Amino acid sequence: MSHDPRTRFDVLQQVSSTDGSLEWLRIGIAYKNPDGTIDAYLDVVIDGHRLRLRETQGGDSSKDEVTAPDKESRHGE
Repeated sequence: MSHDPRTRFDVLQQVSSTDGSLEWLRIGIAYKNPDGTIDAYLDVVIDGHRLRLRETQGGDSSKDEVTAPDKESRHGE
C-alpha cells in the first residue's frame, strides 16, 4: 500500500447520545487536493447539516468511535 501525500481529515458530525449530550461521531474521511479543494468520502449520512473536518493527527483514526463531548453549542441555538 502506498502512502498518500495529501492532507487527510476525519469528517465528524455532531449527534445526540442516549443521555442527551452532544458528541462528535466520525462519519468519513476527506483529502485536500493540490488545488485546495477537498474531497470527502462519507460512510454514513445522518440527518443534520453541520459537519466538521479535523486534520488527522498521527495514529490510526480508522476506527469508528464517538469522540469526547464538545462544549460548543449547535449552530443556530
